[in-house]
Amino acid sequence: LRVAAGPMSPRAFAHLMPAEAVLWARWLTQHPGEYDRFAYDVRVGRGRPVPAGTPGNVARDWEILTKQRIDVVGFRGLEPTLFEVAPRGGRAAFGAIELYGELYRETFAWEGPLPLALVVGAIHPAFLRIAAQRGITVYILPIEEGG
Repeated sequence: LRVAAGPMSPRAFAHLMPAEAVLWARWLTQHPGEYDRFAYDVRVGRGRPVPAGTPGNVARDWEILTKQRIDVVGFRGLEPTLFEVAPRGGRAAFGAIELYGELYRETFAWEGPLPLALVVGAIHPAFLRIAAQRGITVYILPIEEGG
């Protein structure tokens, strides 16, 4: 896990797309001290099968690069919370956070509570309702005009 507690500038989150980095920096500003530390770009699950005949060093990179990646894992002590950051809380973000929860449990043999959260600029009411039903926390940070 790559753990960081660094600055809140969007540039500090190079693993995120620019709009996602702005959302995450805003979330951090609005939620100071809620977590002890954060891990970014956390790889979970198994990578895609390595093509036959792939050299060893390339095969290792292939496996790592084809794993799923969680945007952010926040920790309170040892307790993780998974975050998916997206300008729109649609199918992709919703499906990703649910998938990441399952893969995190498999990858790290995690058996405890595993809160899931979406940090979004906007979300369709249907996804918001279903997220509430499934216990997924949704933080809506409207994207401001021009930024």
